[in-house]
Parts: sequence; structure tokens; C-alpha cells
Amino acid sequence: MLMAFSLFGTNCFQNTSDLSAGSAQTAGGVGGYTHAAGNGGSSAGGASTGGEDGRAGGGDGSGVGGATGGGAAVGGAANGGGAANGGGAANGGAGGAACGSTELCNGVDDNCDGIVDEGCAVALKWSAGDDLPPLGESQGGTAFTDSCAPGDVLIGYRVNVDARLSGLGAICRTVTVSSDSTKSPPYAIAWGARSSLALHSRDPNQESTAATVVCPDGSAVGSVGAVPQTSDTTQDKYLVQFSLSCAPLVVEASGSNFVLDLGTTGTSVPANSPVVCSGCSPATGPTESVASGRLPTRLTGANGLWVDRFALGQSQASIVPK
Repeated sequence: MLMAFSLFGTNCFQNTSDLSAGSAQTAGGVGGYTHAAGNGGSSAGGASTGGEDGRAGGGDGSGVGGATGGGAAVGGAANGGGAANGGGAANGGAGGAACGSTELCNGVDDNCDGIVDEGCAVALKWSAGDDLPPLGESQGGTAFTDSCAPGDVLIGYRVNVDARLSGLGAICRTVTVSSDSTKSPPYAIAWGARSSLALHSRDPNQESTAATVVCPDGSAVGSVGAVPQTSDTTQDKYLVQFSLSCAPLVVEASGSNFVLDLGTTGTSVPANSPVVCSGCSPATGPTESVASGRLPTRLTGANGLWVDRFALGQSQASIVPK
């Protein structure tokens, strides 16, 4: 009888080492307990790692097997949840909750749908940003930087052009986001109040004569252009034309997060763009565009008698939980 017991134990151990999850297996041990392994079961549930009667090492994928039982490989402690077929934290659940759980506002994708904290209150987090190279060759003038208020984007300009570009000022508008499960991605964009920043001009009276060049609702500045004066080579090539192109605001994925971005630039152009000098005809000149994943948020440049140069400033707006 002793020899028969030894052979039975040896054969059982060898068989269980080759069994995959979901198959029937005979666990070794004193009781020689036979059971069907669930999805959490594995060869680790045999006599070498299971309890004395072979039941400790996962037949049901529960936490009973622990890290040394059969539950560890698929649904056990190693996957954080103990639930069969990967309901643990490593598969996206928070604190061991199974996928399909109610989404919580905790920075975790609790229901494993690929979206973190959908339905939760959100806000925009703005980066410090950077400035694009200036348009315009003149190196004179007094430098200026006008930033839109926090939460605002650049939607247009006030422009004065007589013999040359003589005045320029930014127009900004507030933008916010909120959760909206009817949309994909699940966020809605809303627009608020508009504000005009300083008009950089040599003549204060130009405030009343400046042309307003503004993007349509739902859009922001996507690119700007300027044409330098070329007829007089004896002086700085001052700017004689200003142009503006717009792009709609959209929500885009950025890694595991979402950001506000611009759609296709040139989707719309204000009716009064370009603004050209008196006696000039529209022409093609240098342009610059807001980078992908960024929004226009400020105007930089320099002016004296004329606007010597100007540029777009841009920042990133990430959607984060409140």
C-alpha cells in the first residue's frame, strides 16, 4: 500500500503540471482531492504549492489560492482582484474591483472602457507654453507680450493698416469643457465672454478705426500671415498686409488623457481677411500655424511708428478632474 500511494502521488503531480486553466485536474496531497479548475486554475494548484488536500491552489480563480495557488496567474492575488478572469487592479479596476464597476472620480478607469473618470466634473490645466518665430523683418520698435486671461484662447485681432500695418491687438474668448456621455470623446466645449486686449499703435485714435478680424463661433486662430513691404529697399521691410485663418476647437486623445486641440486650419477665414495697405493688392506672404496639441493664447511683437513684427504664442490645455 505504501508503494501504491507513492506512485499515485507522483503521477498526479506530473499530470497537473501540464494542465491549463479551465481543465479538470487531480490535485495531489493527502486527500487526493479531484476537482475542475476554473479560469483561475493552473498547474500551481497541485501538491507542490496547494494545501494538504490540493484545494488551496485555485480551482475557482478566487483569492483562496493566493500568490502561490492556481488563482494567481489569471484572477488571483497577483492580478490584484482575486476575481476570476482578471477583475483585479492590473486589469484596470480600482482597488481590485472587477471591470464593469461604476466609474469613480479617482483618476482610474474603473469600468475598463478606456476612458478615465468619464461623467466626472472636469477642468482645463494649461501649460506655460511657448512663442512661435516672429513674422516681420524689422528689428526696431518696443517689444510687447499680451496674454489672454487664464482659460481664454485667441480668436482674432484688431488691425489697423494704412500705408503699412500700424496697429495690432489680440481678441480672446473664454473656453470651458464639461463631461458629456453623449459625445465621443465624452466632453462638451462651451464658449464664454470675449475680451479685447491693448491695441499696439502709434496713434491712440486708431482705437476707433481698427478693423475687427475674428474667427467664427467654435473656432480659434489657427494661423496668421504677413506680407512685408518690398518696394523700398532702403529701409526696413515693414508689414503691409495681415491675414488670419481659423480652425475649430476639438477634443483629442493624448496618451491616456485628453486635450483641447485645433481641427483643420483653414476651415474658415474671416470675411475681411486679409487686411491690406491702402493702394495694395492682396499677396502671398509668410505664415505660421499653431502646433498640434496646442491652442493660441497670446500675441507677442514690437511696434513703433509701425508694427515691426508679431507672433503667435501657444499653450496646451489638458482635461483633468476637478
